[in-house]
Amino acid sequence: MAVALAAQPFTDIKIALEKDEDKSDAANVVDNSYGITIDPASAAGVQMSTTTETAYLGFKCSATANATSIKYKLSGTDAANFKLDNAKAAVTAEKAVAGEKPAKTITIAMVADSSSAGQTTVEGTCPDMGASIIHWMPADMGMKVSDWATASAG
Repeated sequence: MAVALAAQPFTDIKIALEKDEDKSDAANVVDNSYGITIDPASAAGVQMSTTTETAYLGFKCSATANATSIKYKLSGTDAANFKLDNAKAAVTAEKAVAGEKPAKTITIAMVADSSSAGQTTVEGTCPDMGASIIHWMPADMGMKVSDWATASAG
């Protein structure tokens, strides 16, 4: 899950994940994060600073997970100046998909009918891809196209 700042801190902000436990009745604590294992780095907190505006937090669900939520925790030198949009995130634990495991490699290709030099449409060939986002970034930010004809043909 991605966490982004609306404004950069002066020094630092740390955002972490923690289990959501309802302790209003001490004798009957309700674990709303049952079956979730928070990645160690996400439990410790991901540091965001004057040069970092997006961080990624993660967790895994066990085969018997029935979690409904997980909490965010904000700390750091500038924590008093920031607030979270939500104190917790909803979690939907779904049963494992039966059958063959999805391929580990996703092949994507340009859709020629709906692509142009200024906008390329791609589709994945993996049926388990679902609603996915693919981020593209040039391998070399200083790359230049040799000529417009080559770019528009590509």
